[in-house]
Formats: sequence, C-alpha cells, structure tokens
Amino acid sequence: MAPKVTLESLVATVAEFAENEAELVATVLHLLQTGRVRLCAQAPYARAAFA
Repeated sequence: MAPKVTLESLVATVAEFAENEAELVATVLHLLQTGRVRLCAQAPYARAAFA
C-alpha cells in the first residue's frame, strides 16, 4: 500500500531534490497520479481531486 502523506510534507520532501518549480510540480503530480503516494487530510476541508 502506498504511504499516506500530507501535501505539505510531500511538497517539502520533493522540493529538497527538485531543481526547479516545474520539476517539483511534475514530480508531485506523477507520484499522486500513479498511486505511489496517497494524501491524508490534516483538516476536514483538505481534499485532492484529479481529472
């Protein structure tokens, strides 16, 4: 099962290795869309939706 992480922690971790914002966004989207990681909500209003 894919690890559950917050969006904030995912972005922070990927940002340590990404060379620019485009790479950061592309990597985060790839990880989420392929199911390598799953988001967990820290607040009741937090959601992720993908087309």
